[in-house]
Amino acid sequence: MNDTVKIKGLIFPFIFSVCILIFIFFRDFSTQQAKSIFCNVGQGDAIYLRTQKGTDILVDSGPDQRVLSCLGKYMPVYDKTIEYVFLTHPQTDHYSGLFKIIEHYKVKGVYLTVKNYQDDSQFLKLTKILKNKNIPLFYVSRGDVLQIDQFASLSVLWPEKNFTLKTNISNKKIDINNFSLVAVFQENNFRLLLTGDISASILERLLQKSNKNYDILKIPHHGSKYGLNQKILQLAEPDAVVISVGKSNLYGHPAKEIINLLQALKIKIKRTDIDGDIVFLGK
Repeated sequence: MNDTVKIKGLIFPFIFSVCILIFIFFRDFSTQQAKSIFCNVGQGDAIYLRTQKGTDILVDSGPDQRVLSCLGKYMPVYDKTIEYVFLTHPQTDHYSGLFKIIEHYKVKGVYLTVKNYQDDSQFLKLTKILKNKNIPLFYVSRGDVLQIDQFASLSVLWPEKNFTLKTNISNKKIDINNFSLVAVFQENNFRLLLTGDISASILERLLQKSNKNYDILKIPHHGSKYGLNQKILQLAEPDAVVISVGKSNLYGHPAKEIINLLQALKIKIKRTDIDGDIVFLGK
């Protein structure tokens, strides 16, 4: 008798749990509003984009496995495929999370800007693992336009195809930041300017040749004072800017000069160290 009572007592919670799961499934399946999420991954970059058609895009993957929490929150529970992964440049705060992502998700393609970069053994290890898993690697450069799906596209503004590794004479190191992918993600009337860790001198030059008025500008290099200037903001005319940055980081990001500049121009600022995950819904 007691066993029967126990079983009956478990039936309702079980049915209730199943109903909740079914509700979540159909809610996610039926809600196809585009969204852009700047994941709070500490001192690094990870941007998750889901299009109106349900295509999943990841731009960078942060310094560690924290990106998994972000994807778990904002990707539908039934979806375990990421169609596009873009790594803006080979620095660990932008690519290390991919080691864990490929253990939990099917990745259809990884898009890079630098071939055979020998100065980072972890990056070489990652590319070898991707090849061993038969995940295709593609290399993009200025002028490439990827039609993501019916309404969404990504247009590459930088690097140029013939851009070569240059040595900084003062410290004899390659400035790999200047290989950062600079691209425009567009879906319908929504425009997002992706900048990686690009320098202000290159970004300003690119914006002089491109369309103005972006909905969101991802501030380069976590708000470094070398990634932004007033001319860039005047050219881009963003409605809002996002700074992906870790709390109390060792670099002093974002620079006071950058915050003061943005405030002086009355541009809306969102920061992952203050706001956590930052979510924008498509138009």
